[in-house]
Amino acid sequence: MTQSIVQVLEVVERRVFSTWFEAVSSNRNTMGQTTAANSLENMDKMPDDADEITQEQRNAPLRPRFLCSDNGLDAILAAVKETFMHLDGVDRIRVPEGLGNKENFQNTTGHVALVSMFMRAELEPNAAGVRRKRRGKGNAWYNRWR
Repeated sequence: MTQSIVQVLEVVERRVFSTWFEAVSSNRNTMGQTTAANSLENMDKMPDDADEITQEQRNAPLRPRFLCSDNGLDAILAAVKETFMHLDGVDRIRVPEGLGNKENFQNTTGHVALVSMFMRAELEPNAAGVRRKRRGKGNAWYNRWR
């Protein structure tokens, strides 16, 4: 049973990556270090002087660009939708019924968190200038979750 978890996560992860990169008009293999670093940076700019930073700004949650920008959020939701379609959760997807309506689907914070975790784990090594060596299936996801 534990061996199949690794393969399932690997397949879902590949679909998430391809959908997210397609939605932001980028390519996983050619994304530069600066582009990945910009995707991970906080959208809330802090003042340069440490004395000017308020306590409210210090306590505010980080808003990474890959998740909170308009393109990033649309890409995350597209990846969640692709995950639903791949795992046969198409009953959560509602097609538009009239002109001007958008496609709608039911998801939870956990779905968005899972896709965001996959994307952060992919972008962080790229931002650091390190290409992960992939040794076999799973990339140790099961050990991270245990």
